[in-house]
Amino acid sequence: MKRIFLCMLLIIGSLNADLFDDGVKEYDKGNKQRAAELWSESCETRNVDSCNNVGNMFNSGDGVRQDKKRAFNFFSVACYEKDSKACHNVGVLYEERNDKKKALTLYNKACDYGSFSACNNAAIIYDYGDSVKQNKKKAVMLYNKACVGGNSGACFNSALMYYKGEGTRQDKSTAKELFGKACDGGHSSGCKNYRILNEQGVS
Repeated sequence: MKRIFLCMLLIIGSLNADLFDDGVKEYDKGNKQRAAELWSESCETRNVDSCNNVGNMFNSGDGVRQDKKRAFNFFSVACYEKDSKACHNVGVLYEERNDKKKALTLYNKACDYGSFSACNNAAIIYDYGDSVKQNKKKAVMLYNKACVGGNSGACFNSALMYYKGEGTRQDKSTAKELFGKACDGGHSSGCKNYRILNEQGVS
């Protein structure tokens, strides 16, 4: 019985991969409606890449009629499978509905799964206390986590916290270092603030 069950799993996995690949081919050929159909079918068997792709299509109206509710459902399937991008996207859709509490829950989940954009988004909500209890210390922690992951916006936000001494002790040297990281990541305001602190002699 175990061997039969394993064979069935392998067959299903192969068919699922074929549906995803076929969807990519149809999308590349400009047959976006057909791609959406294939990825929708693949998503039913928990292929997170298919769920994310078709979710993005319905979210933006790319080749299909825009439908945020269907996008939400597709992203939710992938999020249930612990896909960080999908959980982040569910959080964004909650935020668009102005439900910051649920958005925060999903951002924290996505952050735990490895989405540094989600870490930054969660930090912003904690930072400003938007519909949740303000927690500057947690905001700094999440900004730093996202910054280490390469999110330049988070580096900039963390730098501001160290510069002002919010949620952490004031440390202009650390602020300068973080502005520098933000600058390296293409954040123009990070470059500007780094130059200002440099001119002020902050080491």
